[in-house]
Amino acid sequence: MELEQARKRAEELRVIIEKNNRLYYDQDAPELEDFEYDALNRELKQLEAEYPALVTAASPTQHVGGTASSKFTKVTHAVKMESLQDAFSFDELREFDARVRDAGVKPEYVVEAKIDGLSVSLEYRMGQLVRGSTRGDGVVGEDVTENILTLRDIPHALSLLCRGAGHLKYFYTVGLHSLNCAREAASRGWSDRLVLACLLHDASEAYLSDIIRPVKVHLSNYLEIEDQIMSVIWQHFHLELTSEEHKKWKQIDDEILDSELKEMFSGEAERIPVPLRSTPDFSKHPYEEVEAEFITLAKGLLK
Repeated sequence: MELEQARKRAEELRVIIEKNNRLYYDQDAPELEDFEYDALNRELKQLEAEYPALVTAASPTQHVGGTASSKFTKVTHAVKMESLQDAFSFDELREFDARVRDAGVKPEYVVEAKIDGLSVSLEYRMGQLVRGSTRGDGVVGEDVTENILTLRDIPHALSLLCRGAGHLKYFYTVGLHSLNCAREAASRGWSDRLVLACLLHDASEAYLSDIIRPVKVHLSNYLEIEDQIMSVIWQHFHLELTSEEHKKWKQIDDEILDSELKEMFSGEAERIPVPLRSTPDFSKHPYEEVEAEFITLAKGLLK
């Protein structure tokens, strides 16, 4: 294809894509199926890659989403919200995997059906939800905090977020994991001091969002901050634990995780978990119930 032909086709694609961006993001009335829209975007990206002179700042390949609605207060994102990258062949998936491994990461993948929905940015301060905003064009979105607060699946505190970065069969919070750890410690006849340590061992996640272990090991700065926060929490509750006591709560943390993997993670059905003294509660609970039970147990142990 000659440059002028490519220029003409790129302009045609931009008009179609921008029209459908407005229909999809601003009017909630899409005319194209997802795969049709993705194919057009892909064609435009390929043209711009082959002919860099065609790239412009206004091209839909250079931004995401629609514009912020005038019905809501506008929010400028602290970090630009990007869109997910598409892959249309096994070769492209292999290329993605190679790039990840070249970056020094040994990935573990979770594959699931694509669910279409609305992207939101959730902002927590001191562990509490303070604002929710739409992606908009990636730079400026809409403040939808009041709407977000009506959704029961979006917790008002980080420690009540879904465990395992959401890669579970159903909603299971960090708070319920901690309760299961504390119950196991009590079933083993451990002291109230150690039961409390098991209850609080993930309390840093009231301030830091939960990150799964295979990823966390590569984030040295995250681990340092997590340790600093936990050090303050242990001191606040007068839990100056010995190295042996730290080993004990970490053991229960690992063993409860073992049971969680079998119960809630795809591909782990054949796992044989370590036998426990208690029966972990893996049933679904509204986060308000978990919060109330956590507080009740903590108050009892602190008397």
